[in-house]
Amino acid sequence: MIKRLLQKRLFLNKNKISRNRHCEPKAKQSRCLAEIASVASLSRNDAIVKYTLLKISNLILAFLLLTCIGLLHAAPVIYLLVDTTNQITIAQGQPIVITAGIADFQAQLDAAENSARKAHLEYLKEQLENDEITEDEFKEKSAELETLSIVSTTFGKSVAPWFEQLIWQYSTESNEWDRLQWETHLLLVPKPEPVAQLDNLGASEAAFGVDPEITNGIRTGNYVIRILLPPLTTDADTLWSNTIEIKIEKTKGPSEEWPFGERLLLAYYWVRRGEYQKALDEVEPLVNKEPTNINALQVKADALAGLGRFEEAADVFLDAIGLFESLEREHSCPPDYLIDRYIEMIDQLGVDE
Repeated sequence: MIKRLLQKRLFLNKNKISRNRHCEPKAKQSRCLAEIASVASLSRNDAIVKYTLLKISNLILAFLLLTCIGLLHAAPVIYLLVDTTNQITIAQGQPIVITAGIADFQAQLDAAENSARKAHLEYLKEQLENDEITEDEFKEKSAELETLSIVSTTFGKSVAPWFEQLIWQYSTESNEWDRLQWETHLLLVPKPEPVAQLDNLGASEAAFGVDPEITNGIRTGNYVIRILLPPLTTDADTLWSNTIEIKIEKTKGPSEEWPFGERLLLAYYWVRRGEYQKALDEVEPLVNKEPTNINALQVKADALAGLGRFEEAADVFLDAIGLFESLEREHSCPPDYLIDRYIEMIDQLGVDE
């Protein structure tokens, strides 16, 4: 009975969701382009060029800033983030997520500049078609828009992925560096794996988690952490990361006593760790407390999917999508993640149209 009801909901919603699954990014960019064009009284093609150049200018500013503070070199750099920043305060018993990454900022800038050049070339082609410029003017201007060659940088080997070669160090108030003994678990495996190839995005990241059971045993205090990546080839250099700061405070007690947001983050952490039953145990009381909280519904659906309970997961994903569409927003297109995961559940169930 449950499956038949679920199938009916799938039939009614699958086509609509598939048609709209990519509307959110396009809607955002269209609004941005329209705003630029209206303010500057530009045509759409002019707006596209200006929109792209605005994005490039932001990257150039970041490039200059990083150069000034000595973080940007000709070679790629390795970096650390803790919960998407460089400094956090947590209590004993709360999880920690640390992201290690390798970035090639020059590759990012080159890729962005290529995008700007392609957009400008399309603009010139339209000018030529509209007889706004001559053939000679087009050839002269387009000759300056040759695409940059981006060299992919590769780290690691099949027997030695870079994220397993990292050396973790920490320092306290003594300012002496020691080997970090915290047990970490890989949460996000870079792609392609195990070799890190820096493509047009110019970065490869791996996320590591420190379980609540581990942080519960860490002494309170301030910890400064860094990583280094030893040379993986004879002609490579050791890469040193920036430092991150983690302040450990006394425990807040059992998670049942934590604020809603902190407990939801714990449930999401267990999803990322693959501990789906733990995630479900944490998030179900939150959904019961706030049944219209889309984030809590998403975590619950992910946990159910991880446990192989695809019918229930699809139902919860669909509830989250319905809630999102019912909100008064500039657009009614749910996030791609919810839609993609919902369709994955359909595929797992083998429901035919």
